[in-house]
Amino acid sequence: MISISRLLCDTVSPGDNLRYRTISLDRSMDYTSDRDVPRPVMVWNCTKYCNLSCVHCYASAGNTGTSDEMSTQQGMKLIEELADFGVPVILFSGGEPLLRKDIFDFASYAVKQEIRVALSTNGTLITPQKAEVIRDIGFAEVGISLDGIGDSNDRFRGKKGAFDKAIQGIRNCIACGVRVSLRLTITNYNHDEIPAIFRVVEDEGINRVCFYHLAYSGRGKGLQQFDVTHAQTRRALDIICEHTLDMHKRGLNKEILTVGNHADGVYLYIKMRKQDTERANKNTGIA
Repeated sequence: MISISRLLCDTVSPGDNLRYRTISLDRSMDYTSDRDVPRPVMVWNCTKYCNLSCVHCYASAGNTGTSDEMSTQQGMKLIEELADFGVPVILFSGGEPLLRKDIFDFASYAVKQEIRVALSTNGTLITPQKAEVIRDIGFAEVGISLDGIGDSNDRFRGKKGAFDKAIQGIRNCIACGVRVSLRLTITNYNHDEIPAIFRVVEDEGINRVCFYHLAYSGRGKGLQQFDVTHAQTRRALDIICEHTLDMHKRGLNKEILTVGNHADGVYLYIKMRKQDTERANKNTGIA
């Protein structure tokens, strides 16, 4: 992940201690026994079952689960092992994790093991009652995916009305005080809707938005025709930067990230070097 808001605006967000934490470079230290060494965040695709059928799904999720999914007992054992290893966060993903009947059991158990929990979902199944459960368990964040506005989202996600249900899921979470992150995969079908996505973020009071690059895996294999060109990618990043700065100037504390392409950081550095050399070189070690 590359935090556009941090790099452009020096904003500090809840995940920064995990993303930017530094450790000693003393090679004589036995890091295998040092509990202070940052441990990886765990993304657990706990099911392939999903109520949607997204064109680009990296997990090839569908309307049935698979026989090799972990049982409840196996999942609990996995959580124990992750706690012993010192994993700080488990992100429950899928498929659609809310279709697992034991998902809240898993999350509650992880919290008892002092692991922070987050949820990655399409949002369409989050009723007011489920939002309350999510809050009461102590989920740090709920990431809800959109792939455009209205019909644009619904066509890509394979279900009419998915956009409206996801927006309602967002509202149900926010009404309960649950932090929400909006996720969008940039494609040549929705890159021109990025300004509209920022309006949704502002209008709905969403804390965080992650712009993903298309992953060529699962149903995303062979979908190069859906991907943006290099020129479109640069323009999308320019728009993301413009809106990030605009929100910051207006006192809106939003966390804005891009995910899945480290070249975004290089592009941002080159862009900033032309505009503000001091800021571009900040934290790079360049004098």
